[in-house]
Amino acid sequence: MPRAKTPLLRIDELTAPPVVGRTYLVPHVFQLTYPSDTRVGNWVPVRGAVHDDAELGVLRKHLHFDERFVSKAMMKRIGIENAHSWIVVIGQRDSSMRWSDGKVEWRPARCVTNVVGFANAGRTKAFFRFHQEYRDKELLKGHICPHRGYDLSTIPANAEGVKVCPLHGLHWCAKTGKNVQRKHIIPLDL
Repeated sequence: MPRAKTPLLRIDELTAPPVVGRTYLVPHVFQLTYPSDTRVGNWVPVRGAVHDDAELGVLRKHLHFDERFVSKAMMKRIGIENAHSWIVVIGQRDSSMRWSDGKVEWRPARCVTNVVGFANAGRTKAFFRFHQEYRDKELLKGHICPHRGYDLSTIPANAEGVKVCPLHGLHWCAKTGKNVQRKHIIPLDL
């Protein structure tokens, strides 16, 4: 007698980090790369809500890749070296960006890593001021980043007990919920 399949958990239903090797339902958008006007592209896993980052100089609406579900094969297929801080622009095409119409579809995806990183979105004055603005602030409800409301309950703390918000790199003490100032951020354009 065949075993009944266990339904897949949605990533937004988790209260702990996803297990590497396990498959979950994860939000995806269909990404096209300019100048393609055909429906040739890739479904890519994304996290957070559609937003712009005017305070960081990013005016286009976008979503962030969820690198926990981006395999090496997918990175090769979409032409990136790592998935940290890659974004998918919503509804606007230009010659340098990946874009999507923003329609989210929940699709199965295998967790390939629990290592969540953040590659600086440019060490600029705006980025530096942004991090200064959150100094000594606290997480909302103990696990929600106050900048974009991203739920950090599925993000593991690093060896220093710090959770890094994967959207914009804010650092939070996992025990106290307080912002931990990143001393190594020095703007390059001062």
